[in-house]
Amino acid sequence: QYGIENALNYRVRQAIEIITRRMNNAIIFGRRVMRTKTERGTMGGILYFLKRPGGNVVNAAGSDLTQKLLNDAIEKIYLKGGSPNVLVCNTTQARKISSFTSNSIVVQREDQTAGHYVARFVADLPAGVITTIVVDTNFPKDKIAILDTSRLRFVPLTGSTLTDFDATPKGADFIARRILGEYTLEVKNAKQAHGLLEGLAY
Repeated sequence: QYGIENALNYRVRQAIEIITRRMNNAIIFGRRVMRTKTERGTMGGILYFLKRPGGNVVNAAGSDLTQKLLNDAIEKIYLKGGSPNVLVCNTTQARKISSFTSNSIVVQREDQTAGHYVARFVADLPAGVITTIVVDTNFPKDKIAILDTSRLRFVPLTGSTLTDFDATPKGADFIARRILGEYTLEVKNAKQAHGLLEGLAY
């Protein structure tokens, strides 16, 4: 326990980090399953909602990411009244977005730093749709989610906010803690406000 002031709190923090990663995976990959007497039920994730029939899905058919592909996907959302503000992708597609401007970068002789990255993408629509690039290493390498974060919420069910409490049985010669919570993802206007670019080469 050298360097750890409270071993129990340390373990609780570790457990919360694991729960956070699982929540993140559920937000991406979750499958919507109705709760029954024999089924616990699970929430639908971003990919589940974006791939519903009639949604804004553009299939790249194995081709490399281009500005046109990305602009086409954003336009599809915009024409349905959506206003996306975030792109979620893996590192692979994030680097390809950064390469869009590689030919226009000028390095002066006195510069001591080379390289660049792109943090936001501006669509070629006259409205100037600007999306922030969010990189998630768990996101599929062949996909880019185009989202309107004002229409997304990750919220606890009523009275089920993540809580850490004592769970030591009466008379036990040990101390136990329990972390309990129940959350769901709310996706509004999944077929209009959001979109998915999939089938990208990686």
